[in-house]
Amino acid sequence: MACLDLDMLPESCVSVILSLTSPPEACKYSLVSTTFQSAAESDLVWERFLPSDYWEVVSNVCNYNNLKFSSKKELFLLLCNPILMADGKLNFKLERSTGRKSYVLSARELLITWSNDPMFWVWKSIPESRFSEVAELRTVSWLEIQGKIRTKMLSPNTKYGAYLIVKITDRAYGLDSIPSEISVQVGSNQAMTNTAYLRSPDSKKLQNMENLFYSNRTQMLKSRVIEGDGRVLNKREEDGNWMEIELGEFFINGENDDDDEQVKMSLKEIKGEQLKGGLIIEGKKCFVLSARALNITWAENPLYWTWKSFPASRFYEVAELRTIWWLEIQGKMNSRMLSPNIDYEAYLIVKFVDRAYGLDILPSKVSVEIGNHGKLEGTVYLRQHENEKHCLEGFSSQRSMAASKGVEEREKREDEWIEIELGSFYNHGDDNFEVKMCLKEVTGTHLKGGLVVEGIELRPIT
Repeated sequence: MACLDLDMLPESCVSVILSLTSPPEACKYSLVSTTFQSAAESDLVWERFLPSDYWEVVSNVCNYNNLKFSSKKELFLLLCNPILMADGKLNFKLERSTGRKSYVLSARELLITWSNDPMFWVWKSIPESRFSEVAELRTVSWLEIQGKIRTKMLSPNTKYGAYLIVKITDRAYGLDSIPSEISVQVGSNQAMTNTAYLRSPDSKKLQNMENLFYSNRTQMLKSRVIEGDGRVLNKREEDGNWMEIELGEFFINGENDDDDEQVKMSLKEIKGEQLKGGLIIEGKKCFVLSARALNITWAENPLYWTWKSFPASRFYEVAELRTIWWLEIQGKMNSRMLSPNIDYEAYLIVKFVDRAYGLDILPSKVSVEIGNHGKLEGTVYLRQHENEKHCLEGFSSQRSMAASKGVEEREKREDEWIEIELGSFYNHGDDNFEVKMCLKEVTGTHLKGGLVVEGIELRPIT
């Protein structure tokens, strides 16, 4: 029996075959032969893996002009990183293995009863949130949180789970007295209901004390609530800083392209009369530009820069500097994407490999330029060692004085990345201008390497 030479198959035929597989399988089959490798890179294959409405998704991405890709495969990989869209109200990404869509609705996109009354809720910025504003419950007796999304925004023939993403503060109280009622409803179908406890893993002792003193009243209140599983909070696998609680599941059948129903998700505890507080709902807009969204000089030349996956990064790819003497990294953001009347700071998010060299021989120049409103410039050493001077001329005098004394040390964030301040600016909100951020060291002729760039982060000054 004769064997079939795979290289004899037309590339177009192989592309059609690979498009019927999955993204990981297409990458695996690219190792079979040169024909398969070429087919596995083709737009025909990767357009099949992208959602049918991918251009609509791309057009709604915040800072769309910085989304750089030269092929459908590059676009797919970009969309596998969490990106903000719809003016920062939604967080979107594709599942790498299937290309299915997932969303996170910000707290500002939810309907939270009395959330605009500062007596009950506070809107604040916290560093560990993907959004620049979250809602913190101060005290309230009527807790009700609702979210909505259209089925047409989701992937067809897919089972979805809806989760509320929260934190519980150390001073939280009243959240566990009786279970909250949770529900998910698709269109006019019957709502799927259940119960859940907004319980911190460390709250068992406090709960036992409440049961000891208020057991009779608690049992009476529980009788008012629908029957359910009494679900509890779990740590999120991709982000251990947050907790999640499943509100319910639903299926998008996708049988009719014209079907577009509303999915309603809800958590409420309105039958108990006790005050409750200390709940933080993730949700003014914060942005992180990935390394791929930046303009890094010579980044596409593998002699100088390497694009690689990095387990500790929130993005699919980071840029690692191999060796270069001209170091220049630029990022751009349109001001209308940011919250009006807010002071922002821009940070370059980096790591240093063990073999890093030449990065501190001369200080790098950093700058933030705000349209025609002027340019703020300074200098900074990339690797900050103990007692090494941190030069920030052009920044605030207080920071410059501290820097000159060598007391500012480069510290790692909770996520193990290091941030380098590029500058700050005020977004008036009454104009539409471009914010340009830059770090460069181009005056020295020495080689430098070992810098890993994740992106540029813009966040409100608190």
